[in-house]
Amino acid sequence: MQDLNNLIGAGTGWTLSIAYGINDAGQIVAGGIKNGVLGAARLDPQGVAIANLTTLLSSHGLGLSSGSVDSLTAKLQAALTSIAQGNPRPAANQLNAFIDEIQALENSRRLSAQAAAPLITAVNDIRASL
Repeated sequence: MQDLNNLIGAGTGWTLSIAYGINDAGQIVAGGIKNGVLGAARLDPQGVAIANLTTLLSSHGLGLSSGSVDSLTAKLQAALTSIAQGNPRPAANQLNAFIDEIQALENSRRLSAQAAAPLITAVNDIRASL
């Protein structure tokens, strides 16, 4: 048995108290309290979280160029490789590079702040789980 609170970053605001289920991809649905409010959360294994981010990057809603998508995807894939090899420090550095590029795209107005925020949050969640 594992305490789900050890699988999430300390700064998330969540205190998880129950797991409702797990699917074949390893995603866990859990319940708990976030900032004093009862709610539900989905915990994604790092590989699933990175795959979801990669898919999101290609969505037409973000309006990213194919070059930006390729560059960001390469950083995510490098981080995933480092995670798989048990190297959390290089993975964190690669995820930091991803955030730096997202912020550069936002600063140059090639990506809106509204689109950048969830990408940065998702990557910070992955970093917190390393």
